[in-house]
Amino acid sequence: MSKRSYNITMTCIIGKVREYRIVWREHHGELPKGMMIRHSCHNQRCCNIEHLSIGTASDNREDDMLDHPKWPWQPKGMDTPNNKLTDDDVRYIKSMKGKSQWGEKLHLKLAQQFNVNPSVIYGIWKGERWKHI
Repeated sequence: MSKRSYNITMTCIIGKVREYRIVWREHHGELPKGMMIRHSCHNQRCCNIEHLSIGTASDNREDDMLDHPKWPWQPKGMDTPNNKLTDDDVRYIKSMKGKSQWGEKLHLKLAQQFNVNPSVIYGIWKGERWKHI
C-alpha cells in the first residue's frame, strides 16, 4: 500500500485524531502520559514513523530552537499577510498619541483614515502592536 493511500485510509477511519498518532500507536503502543509525539521533519502532517519520536513539550521546543534558531518566526508589520499600514503610517499614528482635543475621538478618526479597527490604533499607542517601529 502506498503512503498516499495509507493516509487517505487513515483519515477516513480516525476522524479527528491525527494520523501520526495512529501510526505511532500501531508501531509502539499507547503514548505515555505527559509525552507528545515529536516530528524530526517539523511537519505535523507527516506520518513517516522514522520521523516520529516521543518527548515532552519542552523537548519539542528545544528541538525547534536548535533546528530553527529564528523559530517561532512571525511576520511583523508590513510583512504580515493582511497588513493595511506602512511603517510611515505607524510612525504618524504614534506621533498623534495624546494630541486629541477634549472630547475628540482621535483614535476613531485615525482608524477611519487608515481603514483599520480602532483597536489597532490603541494597540500601536500602547506599544502592543508594531513594536519594532
